[in-house]
Amino acid sequence: AKILAGMLLAVGGAIMVVTQGQPLIVLSGGIKAGEWLIFGCVVCWAAYTLIGRAVLRGIDALTVTTATSFIGALMLSMVALWTDGLPFEAIAAMDGRGWTALAWLVIGATVLAYAWYF
Repeated sequence: AKILAGMLLAVGGAIMVVTQGQPLIVLSGGIKAGEWLIFGCVVCWAAYTLIGRAVLRGIDALTVTTATSFIGALMLSMVALWTDGLPFEAIAAMDGRGWTALAWLVIGATVLAYAWYF
């Protein structure tokens, strides 16, 4: 019951944020492709979290973090290439603040968070 309540709360929160407090927009077709992708992310993350805990039991945190980060990077790269093409101009235009933000995202929000979670 706690897990189901948590999942419903997460999906409900995503709906409220994406629809800017007007959840009935979902029913009237006022949601665009990007918003549907965000909903898909929420559903996939919830499924990954629930299934991953049981399936990955007994595997060390570093292996799980490495494998999931690699697979996630491949999947995100395919979507990025499909939607935006090769981002060489954007990468070349990044300043020190951009690289610092990217490093914190990789180290803090990904590596450490995954390792501590698992």
